[in-house]
Amino acid sequence: MSEEQAARGQAENQAAIAEWNEFIEKHGLPLAKYRSF
Repeated sequence: MSEEQAARGQAENQAAIAEWNEFIEKHGLPLAKYRSF
C-alpha cells in the first residue's frame, strides 16, 4: 500500500475512526476482559 493510498483511506474514514475512538473512550476495548497481556 502506498503512502498516498494510506492517506486517502484515512481521510475517507476519518468520521468512522473518530466515532470508534469515542466509543473506546466511553466503553473501553471490546473483549478486554479476555486479554492475557
